[in-house]
Amino acid sequence: MEAARHEPAPVVIGEGVDETLLRSMRYVVLHTAGPVPGQRRAYEQVYAFWRETWHATFAEVAPGRELLSDGFVLHQEACAIFRNERVIGLMLRDFRDLRLRAHRELAVFQHYPPSALDALCDRGLHRVMVTAQLSVHPEFRRRTVGPMVSDALMALSVNRFLASSAAVMVGVTRNDRGVDRLAYRFGAVPLVADLETYGIPSDVVAFHREHMRAYSLPFGTLALAAE
Repeated sequence: MEAARHEPAPVVIGEGVDETLLRSMRYVVLHTAGPVPGQRRAYEQVYAFWRETWHATFAEVAPGRELLSDGFVLHQEACAIFRNERVIGLMLRDFRDLRLRAHRELAVFQHYPPSALDALCDRGLHRVMVTAQLSVHPEFRRRTVGPMVSDALMALSVNRFLASSAAVMVGVTRNDRGVDRLAYRFGAVPLVADLETYGIPSDVVAFHREHMRAYSLPFGTLALAAE
């Protein structure tokens, strides 16, 4: 059963961050199946960032597990933040229909208890936007520049959700990195709290449309050169 809603404090993206840093930042949204014309270089940079980040993560939480590109390509969208020519943040997204068994049995839902997905279906919330694999470069995490990069990634996902036909946005948080607190600051509610993924405390959370608002970003989209 879904818990009571956490009342979020207002989030201002980039508040207190050095203007020079903000001016050097851009974001881009890519199709993970492959780049469209003009996006190949950015696509390769984003994939390289994903691979490096998750190779380090699996070495920590699942030693010996082989990292294959399926975990990147079989999502649908990648939203990446660049600082100049460097990827510093990434979040993956999917749009799925929980009425379809093939969708519910995707790897993206492997850490979701069936009861959590059933609870959404019981409320008629079949069409879901899934957020996954929030990643921030170590040099741009909270202890160095504050929560700005993770805040921006979450805000971009909320904006994407509100512009979509999805009924609800969901995700699994890594609580030892504070992703649960990030989600609740943006108005998420826990579907399942305190489960473990790879031995790490995690929550399954939902973002409901009626509790979301669009966010302004202090930086724009990445300019992509013709190839």
